[in-house]
Amino acid sequence: MRMRLWALLLPFALAASVLEVAPHVFEIPQHVCPFCLLRPTALFIGYPLYGTIFVAITSALGAGIGTLLARSDASRAALNRFATKQMRREALAWGAALLLGAMPVARYVVIARGGSLFH
Repeated sequence: MRMRLWALLLPFALAASVLEVAPHVFEIPQHVCPFCLLRPTALFIGYPLYGTIFVAITSALGAGIGTLLARSDASRAALNRFATKQMRREALAWGAALLLGAMPVARYVVIARGGSLFH
């Protein structure tokens, strides 16, 4: 179950970056371009945001492939330690992506004094 969590989270993470983060960064509800988050006007927030999502996905895939390749008891023990490390890295990366995505939204709420971007 844990190995497939990335498959559920990836579409939501990408949709949130386009439908929530980008409009709040540019303060325009219709601005849903993920590539504009890579520009200096967005303070390059797209690089760490998409980077952490990439780390989460590759860590999850590494953990899943590692557990699939385990055949003997010795390799199973070694690959289980590897998978545990990768799953910890995945969880940290998802947490960092969540924080990075929430920062522009929180910034806008403060600037707008609690107002919503989407009226």
